[in-house]
Amino acid sequence: GQPVVADFGIALAISAAGGGRLTETGMSVGTPHYMSPEQASADRDVSARSDIYALGCVLYEMLAGDPPHTGSTAQAVLMRILTEDPRDLAEVRRSVPEHVRDAVTKALEKLPADRFESAEAFRQALTDESFRYTSRPRPRPATAQPREQGGGWTRDTRTRALLGVSLLLLAALGWLALRAPGAGNVVPQPSHRFLVTDSLLAPNDATLAVSADGDLVYAGLGADGEGPRLRIRRASNPRATAIPSTSGAGFPTFSPDGRWLAFNADGQVRKVQLTTGTQITLIPEGGVGPIFSVEWASDGTVITAGEGGIHRVPDTGGETEQVSE
Repeated sequence: GQPVVADFGIALAISAAGGGRLTETGMSVGTPHYMSPEQASADRDVSARSDIYALGCVLYEMLAGDPPHTGSTAQAVLMRILTEDPRDLAEVRRSVPEHVRDAVTKALEKLPADRFESAEAFRQALTDESFRYTSRPRPRPATAQPREQGGGWTRDTRTRALLGVSLLLLAALGWLALRAPGAGNVVPQPSHRFLVTDSLLAPNDATLAVSADGDLVYAGLGADGEGPRLRIRRASNPRATAIPSTSGAGFPTFSPDGRWLAFNADGQVRKVQLTTGTQITLIPEGGVGPIFSVEWASDGTVITAGEGGIHRVPDTGGETEQVSE
């Protein structure tokens, strides 16, 4: 068959079990568990090595079962990222090969200069059994307590499977870095941090969307207890305002020009013009079945994923096409 590549909020899916999400108008979106020390401290000099740290966090969690740093609040997690070292993988999973533990340790260094210079270097270390890295004393594996889960897979099989997925993540990051124009000449932009707490977010997956201009849309309650509905927080205005006629909406996604917003509500996919409030139905109720995700593509189509498979429809309206089951 024909291969189909789809990306529907991978970062949010990985962090579904995490704490509050931090969002910056400087275009930094994610849970604090995967933020690098320089992001956690609001450093303006954030380079591609911050992505290496995030990948290290994902790989650490895949192997250990928990992120490198945990806490009861977002602030507690950020403080540990800045002041504490992660628990060594040797204490959590004795079955993790030494070169893999060392590679993860290097990726999670607090100073960007101490991390891998590229995703390719990280990938090579994960596949090189002779790779060694010691930035701090490591506890002896003999005293480690293995963290095992029930199931039919052996420890070696699980470890190899996790490494395989992680290598795919690294390869994807490297490919994107090579395609990005001027990737090595990015000028850091000033950022202003604000917090969208879990108490405001609706009980929905993928409740955040950020435009290229730094405008934020989230599905949730307002400070006055209204909702749930879509609310927009402009980069130029710290006060969030409700978007009319979006009660119960979720999975917001901006158009490439940032003027429209598509979303799922009442089994429909609709779009709203953010200046005038004009709404247009793109997919009627029941047209594609229950929807789990909505994405506005750069080719002028709106893509949905749900129980009925992946579908796309022109962003101007028209016939819905099924891409995969």
